[in-house]
Amino acid sequence: MLDEKNIISLKKDYVNIKSKVDEIGAESLDAIVEASLWLKNILNESESLKKMSEPQNIKDLGQKIKLHKRSKKLQKEIHIFKATISNEMKKQTIPSDIGNRLLETVRLIKNKKNEALSEFEYFESFISLQEKSKRYPDEIETLKSKIDWEINKTKKLIHEINNLNTITINNENVEKYKFYLASIEKLFKLRKKYISSLLQLNMAELINKIKTDSLNEYGLPILEWSNDENNFDTLYIFFKTDSFFSNIDIFKLSEMFDYTDERLAHIYPEVLNFKKIILTNQLWFERIKNLEETSFIKISDKTLSKELFDFYKKHVNGAEEIIIEFERNLNNISIWKKEYEKNVEYENDKKRLSNYSLPVLEKELQHYIHLKEIIDSENLDFIDVPSDVGIITKLRSFFKI
Repeated sequence: MLDEKNIISLKKDYVNIKSKVDEIGAESLDAIVEASLWLKNILNESESLKKMSEPQNIKDLGQKIKLHKRSKKLQKEIHIFKATISNEMKKQTIPSDIGNRLLETVRLIKNKKNEALSEFEYFESFISLQEKSKRYPDEIETLKSKIDWEINKTKKLIHEINNLNTITINNENVEKYKFYLASIEKLFKLRKKYISSLLQLNMAELINKIKTDSLNEYGLPILEWSNDENNFDTLYIFFKTDSFFSNIDIFKLSEMFDYTDERLAHIYPEVLNFKKIILTNQLWFERIKNLEETSFIKISDKTLSKELFDFYKKHVNGAEEIIIEFERNLNNISIWKKEYEKNVEYENDKKRLSNYSLPVLEKELQHYIHLKEIIDSENLDFIDVPSDVGIITKLRSFFKI
């Protein structure tokens, strides 16, 4: 939580600084700071020359000449500085009292450098004032943003808690949808069992089963075999009439796809026939092998239909009773689902908001509103309010209630 004392201190500093800047004038402050920084450079150069002029630091004529040139340059700069300050005083950009102190300080450099350095502390306060006057507004705005964020967040939490208390849940419909989901899970298992039994058939039986039960109509991958409309008949005849494939299922067939021609010929001499009829449809066989991963007879809220229900009742052992229950409540499932999802959201919100107390949040909101009023006000009277006084008392004192 944002600290009230720190905010009051920052706001007090900001108001005082703003007051001082207004009193001096922004243009005058800029001129004073510019002159102060110029004076600081002169003092630094003077100190540097003093060290250079010490006997142990002068080693040759070249250094003496260099020192002399720098000294002359400094004297010239001091002369320009004095003239500039006098001119600024005439224009009243720099107040006469401050201008005179600048001139006096630069005059002290020659014989009373320590006094000049001490006097410069006065001008450092102007440099600091300008720096703070530029920095504090950003800090205040950042703080305002934080307070606004806390207020909005707390208001939202209070609203959510109050709203949570008004929500009613039809638990009967929730339980019915849970039962429906459990039934879907049972159908998933029955589907898996049915597909497993399907894939255990030999290839002739599998192809015949696909055709006679019209499995293509229920999401089975489509066999695309160009120039042959009777592709299932062709496959069925191939697998039925060839004794080699009488006991071959889809998994054993898929293993043969990786065989070299030499190895294939060793177990099945009709290599060209195998390539023409089987390998050209390898992708389809692979998809059939992984039938459980396809949309084949997959049940979900989006796939419920009379046709799919009829298929399950007719072909999937153990599914009839579940499907009959589905058919009886088909128009209610969407209603149950809506209430179930509403309950899930309610429980999630309830868990998330359980970490918060409504009375505490309301107290925090008043605290943040109080901080916002402090940060937005130009009145400093609130600073005298004791820190241990309650929020309402502080507010009354602040607004002179």
